[in-house]
Amino acid sequence: RVADIYLIKPGLQSIEDFLIISAKARSILHRNFMIALTYNVVAGTCALMGFINPLAAAILMPLSSLALLISTLGGWK
Repeated sequence: RVADIYLIKPGLQSIEDFLIISAKARSILHRNFMIALTYNVVAGTCALMGFINPLAAAILMPLSSLALLISTLGGWK
């Protein structure tokens, strides 16, 4: 059998814990989406206007990924 979640403790506390974790995950996903969208709009616009050369873009792209990683890890504290 397959389940999306398993409740290993008796009672309803597990359901409440699951709802809290899922709300936090949704919040982190929303924040990361907004960070990525903002970065891509700003950097893409600057690149199209010629303000960012390919070397700078190659350096900035991993930095945006690092920012998302830090945002994700910081959100679980």
